[in-house]
Amino acid sequence: MIFSNKYRMRNWQQSYQSTMLKELQDFAFVC
Repeated sequence: MIFSNKYRMRNWQQSYQSTMLKELQDFAFVC
């Protein structure tokens, strides 16, 4: 349970970071 929860959190963090990176790139492109 703890392991799967950790894995899910890491997956969520990775997807969140990649999304933020994409948003920042789009923002920089607009600027």
